[in-house]
Amino acid sequence: MESESHCEEIMKRRHELWMAEYGRVYEDEAEKARRFEIFKENVKYIEDFNNAGEHKYTLGVNAFTDLAPVEFTATYASGFKIPDAELEESLLSSPTSPSSVDQRTEVEVANDVNYEEKYERCQGEVSKDKKEEKEEKLN
Repeated sequence: MESESHCEEIMKRRHELWMAEYGRVYEDEAEKARRFEIFKENVKYIEDFNNAGEHKYTLGVNAFTDLAPVEFTATYASGFKIPDAELEESLLSSPTSPSSVDQRTEVEVANDVNYEEKYERCQGEVSKDKKEEKEEKLN
């Protein structure tokens, strides 16, 4: 069995390769470390989901693998949702938050069903009913 430190090194290398593949560059080492931890948790979720063999589909690592579920939802999920106080505070206090946002662009991204489906596949929550419901809303 491989040592925990060896597994950690393998995962760090995997994260580096993922960063290169998706052109991800972080602001500093602290941000990189935080994103690595999220990446690691998401990869574990993906691998556990796939190894369980309970679904007719598998999940995969993609451009969103370094985002926490709450970040992804706040950025890409369609529909208006009132954020909880903790999320709202983190979004408002983010040092990288723009001083203004062009809502026309944000609405286009928020309504992109492909991003939502990619996230749901990553989270293992796609159901036939949800997909049909989305299609009905689009029609």
